[in-house]
Amino acid sequence: MSSMKPQMELSVETTVSETFDLYFKNFAILYIPLLVAYLISGAVGAALSVYTSNIPSPPTGASMTDLLNWFNKYVPTLIAVALVTGLITWIISVIAYGTAVKCSSELIENNKTSLGSAVRFTARKLPSLLAAAILLAIIIGIGLIALIIPGIILAIMFSLTISAIMIENVGTIEGMSRSRALVSHRWLKTFAIFFIVGIILAIASFIAGLIASPLGPYSWILSNVISALIAPILPVALTVHYYSMHAKEQPVTPPQTASQGTIAANPT
Repeated sequence: MSSMKPQMELSVETTVSETFDLYFKNFAILYIPLLVAYLISGAVGAALSVYTSNIPSPPTGASMTDLLNWFNKYVPTLIAVALVTGLITWIISVIAYGTAVKCSSELIENNKTSLGSAVRFTARKLPSLLAAAILLAIIIGIGLIALIIPGIILAIMFSLTISAIMIENVGTIEGMSRSRALVSHRWLKTFAIFFIVGIILAIASFIAGLIASPLGPYSWILSNVISALIAPILPVALTVHYYSMHAKEQPVTPPQTASQGTIAANPT
């Protein structure tokens, strides 16, 4: 493919290979959105950790009234702060992921992209992306709680939802429907791509933690910088897989023979 739109379905090996090729050739523009998201999330998490550490422990041997006073004084605020920080990091992560998908799509189709325009487009699609994230979390979560396997199947089924929303410019439900159609009869291939990328991300995250741990309270900075290096692989891989699955939907045009060309050129 070499950063060109595929005209036929790609194998798992080719999908992974083209993912790394696309990422390495466009490293900066695909790395920056995820780096910013990781650093913001890390900073918010660190701030929440500091805030939590400053909350005094419940008084030892306190009466029920004292415990209720302590609870009413600190816990509601802590919950509110945690919810706000979680919401901020979630929105930033969704924007970063959507931006990476949009940039990858434009690079595959046109061999060029603009980070600014990709961010603006993602911001316009944010309501659909957030709604999709919520619906998928609920659906997949229920599946995982049920018997685990249904959750994995649902995750595979809707794995291209964000890609469909960003590339086809559709809404949440249409994106989920398109994802289901795209991966139809290709569940094992989609799972294989997920599995390979997941292993890569897990190893990178583990290594990042080991390297950053000597920095103590500031380890989150280096850890997130390193983790962000490999994070774009997921949105890039699913974008490449989207185009591979899209190509399988297209009718195959038989090659024109020499005699056909002669007849077309010299009609009788």
